[in-house]
Amino acid sequence: MIHEGARDLPADLLHHPEQRLWVRMDPDSGRARIGLDAVGLAALGDVVFVALDPSETELRPGSPFGTLEAAKMTSTLLAPIGGRVVACNDAVVADPSLLGNAPYTDGWLLELEPATWAQDSSALLGGSDAEAWARAEWARLDEEETG
Repeated sequence: MIHEGARDLPADLLHHPEQRLWVRMDPDSGRARIGLDAVGLAALGDVVFVALDPSETELRPGSPFGTLEAAKMTSTLLAPIGGRVVACNDAVVADPSLLGNAPYTDGWLLELEPATWAQDSSALLGGSDAEAWARAEWARLDEEETG
């Protein structure tokens, strides 16, 4: 189950549409948090298991960093940006329902120190582009459900 205004995208996020992940850069710390967006959660169904690689791992965009097992499928998580992993959300590993209950707050997955933020973030969607993508994805998912 997805909560927290599921179809509303927080304005401060960038999105990787293929991976259905969000990225939030903290300008004060220079760190970026990554999580699974509500569209991805709806496509997966209830997440029952999360495994994340340990901290201090260097990632490149597209590098695997974990696995999700959900009602509809198992999925490998691929990094939307590159950098050094400085934190994994152990709370999500212990309680995967946090992903659906608070996908944009307590349900984050990793925190990175980005290596090439300007380059990596240019491949992500934000603002009206992200909103248009999300509307189209929600419409597609709604159609699949009523199909």
